[in-house]
Amino acid sequence: MGESSQIAEWLVSRSVLQTPTYSNQCQAPEWLVGPPEWGTDDAGALVIGGDYRGLGTVRSLGRRKIPVWVLTGEHLIAGVSRYARRRFIWPAAEEERQIEYLVRLGEQHNLRGWALFPSGDETAATIARHHAALRNQFRLTVPPWDVLQWAYDKRLTYRLASMVGVHFPQTHTFTCREEIARLECAFPAVLKTQ
Repeated sequence: MGESSQIAEWLVSRSVLQTPTYSNQCQAPEWLVGPPEWGTDDAGALVIGGDYRGLGTVRSLGRRKIPVWVLTGEHLIAGVSRYARRRFIWPAAEEERQIEYLVRLGEQHNLRGWALFPSGDETAATIARHHAALRNQFRLTVPPWDVLQWAYDKRLTYRLASMVGVHFPQTHTFTCREEIARLECAFPAVLKTQ
């Protein structure tokens, strides 16, 4: 019997109704899975962002019977989903106030071990920049800033691609119109402001 069929038999033999025990067999970083003492009992998800991306996350988690709370700003659609058990207002404030709000919300409602799911780039960056302050309370679904910044900032992404030999479209950064006028490049070209 081949190895793949043994794996298939093992999967079939496991009951879907069994409660999984805590295991980090895949050696995932602790900020993603949390410390072993958190376990999986009463774990839920806090989705930050009420837009359509947040709605997709809320639906996906809710269908799997995971308790989901939503922090909404100007967009409310994710917060009114039938899978959203509670909705709170995400403060339109500077990052430090938002992080204080998250920690306070977690403490007040005993959300230790819940996963944070940002639905937008800015919120993901905020969580990444304050990773150390949040990882003691929540499971984080974004890496720390020293990792995320390479995907968040296109200039860094291009630099990294160049360093490892990955081809990418020719890219220039300008500080004034005169520099653009002096550029010699093949057309078509795309001009994008920052």
